Amino acid sequence: MKTTPRCLKCEINGAFEQIKLSTDDEKLRFKALQLILSYLSDSHIRFIPPAEMGTRCNRIIREVTSTSDPYIEIKEKMNEVARELKPIAKEYIEKGKESEDRLRRALKVATIGNSFDFSVSEHDVAPSTTREKFKQDLTGSIYLDDRDLIVSRIISSNKILYILDNAGEVILDRLLMEKIQELEIELYIAARSEPAQDDVTIKMGKELNLHNYGNLISTGQSVGINLEEAPEEFKERLEEVGIVISKGQGNFETLSEYEEYYKRKIAYLLMAKCKPVSDNLKVPRGSKIISLSEK
Repeated sequence: MKTTPRCLKCEINGAFEQIKLSTDDEKLRFKALQLILSYLSDSHIRFIPPAEMGTRCNRIIREVTSTSDPYIEIKEKMNEVARELKPIAKEYIEKGKESEDRLRRALKVATIGNSFDFSVSEHDVAPSTTREKFKQDLTGSIYLDDRDLIVSRIISSNKILYILDNAGEVILDRLLMEKIQELEIELYIAARSEPAQDDVTIKMGKELNLHNYGNLISTGQSVGINLEEAPEEFKERLEEVGIVISKGQGNFETLSEYEEYYKRKIAYLLMAKCKPVSDNLKVPRGSKIISLSEK
């Protein structure tokens, strides 16, 4: 997926919020925003995914402000809210009569969890109403629903790569990991090596004991996936696994650039939170998506 003019507006808004979280120094705020606007004025922007653009803006902010993780308190709050939802999600999953049905339900829970995202300016998250909204979404529909295909691919795979996205939803991701673990499939769980927006890092993954569900590996520090910068181990796992479970918009924006190499291999689980992504997927904004690439 390539950057659109609307993506630039979103990036500027998001960058400004991240700058405010990173420093109170007005001079540094001005400098960071100037450098970002200069970067975004380059014509090459329209040929890259929005997540790649976001990665560069994040690095500019970090370099100028010397703040490595401005979202740390927000991420902790997101995890706290998700923990309150976990019993509801677990009860919903366990209502499945067969193991395959429980796996289908866990896929839905993980997808709904993608609504936990403070990095998309067109998407608002209100913790005070999250509980009721979550219950509504559990009974709601999935706009693109390839769960039957994806469940079949999961069951027939010896190895699976699970690419994490945001904090908060990772608490619900663990419920899907549990169902995969029950199938005795080798699972690789990929997180950012260092902070990138509100995404899960290796450090957070260890704190949440994700290594109890599978092998924790790094995607690198990019928003989404940049195969030019990704660690060799990640690229090797991407090649060898039977299916890739890709959470969220940033991973979709970047991995969709490589679909010709990974046909019928990438399962996208996300909420289409902004118009460029919903337009790319040809779905209404706000739709829940569980889609297998190149069906």
